[in-house]
Amino acid sequence: MSKRIPAIASLAAPLCLLLLLGACAQTGEQPGDPLSVAKKAVEVSLAYDMDGLSALSCAQMRKEIEEQRGDFEETMNILKGMGVDLSQVRYDMSGVTFEVVSQGELTAKVHMGGVLKVKVPGLPEESQEQNQDIELRKEDNEWLVCSELQS
Repeated sequence: MSKRIPAIASLAAPLCLLLLLGACAQTGEQPGDPLSVAKKAVEVSLAYDMDGLSALSCAQMRKEIEEQRGDFEETMNILKGMGVDLSQVRYDMSGVTFEVVSQGELTAKVHMGGVLKVKVPGLPEESQEQNQDIELRKEDNEWLVCSELQS
């Protein structure tokens, strides 16, 4: 069983990242702009907060999140049953960068790059390369994430 914990624990971050995205301070961003929304969505997903993630997502993504909620909760219960305490997992976003690639009136794209470091207690630190574009859409005058991250 101890050999399965590292494998499953290392899947926890990509699982949440697949659900969405945003963290790491940069200057020049304003609350509610595409850059800050993308960063916040990544922070929320790394905190395993599906409700928070849903609140930062466009209508299409909220629907997908709700459809995946049961699978997500089942995975979290399996990890807990194996003794994996996800609240002890630490993420170092200092090597992750966010850059607005394009922004129009109703759509925007933020590129997330760099290296995310993941530390699970009792295991060596793991580095995960980030290289993906986060699509955002303006709905009801608010920027919302409208794409999944790829692992």
